[in-house]
Amino acid sequence: MFLCAGKCLETAPLSFYNKCVEFCRIADQPPYAAARKKLRIDCRVFAVSMETENREARKKEAAQYSPGKYVLAVFLSGMLLFAACTGQQPRVIFQPEILPETLPVFERPEIIESQNGGPEMPLPEWVNRFLGEGIRGVESMEKYLDKYVFIGENKGNSFNAMRQWARFFSVEQDLPRLVAARIEKKLVSAAALYPDDEYGAFFETVVKVSGGEEYPGAIKEESFWIKRKAEEAAEDSVQGDNLFLQESYEFFVLISVDRAVMQNRIRDIIENITPAIPPAREQAAAINRVKQNFFEDF
Repeated sequence: MFLCAGKCLETAPLSFYNKCVEFCRIADQPPYAAARKKLRIDCRVFAVSMETENREARKKEAAQYSPGKYVLAVFLSGMLLFAACTGQQPRVIFQPEILPETLPVFERPEIIESQNGGPEMPLPEWVNRFLGEGIRGVESMEKYLDKYVFIGENKGNSFNAMRQWARFFSVEQDLPRLVAARIEKKLVSAAALYPDDEYGAFFETVVKVSGGEEYPGAIKEESFWIKRKAEEAAEDSVQGDNLFLQESYEFFVLISVDRAVMQNRIRDIIENITPAIPPAREQAAAINRVKQNFFEDF
């Protein structure tokens, strides 16, 4: 009861206010049940009437600011603002975002030294091809037309550490990882869906198995290193605002294997894969399709 009266006192008429005061006064006296009951009824009636008035007021306000009127008002306000600003100095209202096409293009890190000497000394053809065109560029060389080429690469600031890495890079230990990565790339590029959905458990199984197999006939041909100087961002930089010059060594190890021998080995691996979960009908169809043209663009 007091809560209802407290909410209504500020906007209540004087007669109602006097009734509330009267109720508070008689509350401490012997019970006047009839008076309190009548006052409670008056309070409810007043609350309902106030809610009705507020609802009608909100309807009128909504009608006054209908969407059509609001859009027209905004349009007229914009026209007035444009007319008022005519003849004044133009001001920048917003700063547009930089689109990807307008971002600065950074050049390839400068080669300042190589295994052949200073920056003026030429690089081996296979290194130039790999840096410019990737593995496909190396395999397009006449020397490797009937071979698959795999190149291991590593980068670091310590020349001795990188030289040790290249020295111990082996066909037995490191080539399987490169072959598995190439098989995975082929399966992903041929998939219309996410690979796990396209091939089921076959995808994970073939990548895992191929990374632990041996590949006879593979030869570690040669290695080469270059030294680059490039701007790199510090760990605490924001959008590349804290750059510093960094020199690093890059080592490359080239392994080649006869194309027919490698294809037969990979074909044997794929045909003998038995995933823990048999593929569904659609997945089996996708696996058969990729098997048929697996070595196209492999």
